[in-house]
Parts: sequence; structure tokens; C-alpha cells
Amino acid sequence: MDSDNPFDKLGLKRAVVEDLARRGRLDDFVKGYYRLSQLYLHPDQGGDTSLSAMINSAYSAIEKADSRQREAWISSMQNGATPEHIALIEGLVARVE
Repeated sequence: MDSDNPFDKLGLKRAVVEDLARRGRLDDFVKGYYRLSQLYLHPDQGGDTSLSAMINSAYSAIEKADSRQREAWISSMQNGATPEHIALIEGLVARVE
């Protein structure tokens, strides 16, 4: 994925992120999504090293950003989930079920 937008790197949909931000729940969601994804993707769990590193980098950027930077990222989201993101989300759903 060529976007430098960390929300795009997480493979999230813009409408979902906007709604979570509006309700003040974005931080909790991103933290939970990060933790679950690393349980599934971390190399120590047999996961995908490059996707794990990308999600780690995206999470770190979001955590460090101020509210204006986050708003800019949200407004420029591409909604372009890659096949890797889809596989990640399907794997997380299977794990939660």
C-alpha cells in the first residue's frame, strides 16, 4: 500500500473511523484493533512480519499524532483495504468467534 496515512495502513473504512471519532471511541478501538491484530500477525505467533511491522508503525503514528493530524488523516482516507487487510480481518473474526 503506498499511502502514508496510518488509518489506511490499518485497512479501516473511513465511515467507521469517522463515526468512532465522533463518538469519542476511536482511541479505544484503534488500541484494541492493534492488540488483536498483533496477536494474529506477530512473527512469534507465525504471522506476517511485514504486515505486522506496517500495523505497528501505523498504530505508533496514530498514538503520537495530535488531533489536527488525525483529522487530516481521517479526511484523506482512501478506503483501500488490500487482500492482506481482508485476510487479517477474517483471521481476527475467526479468532474472536
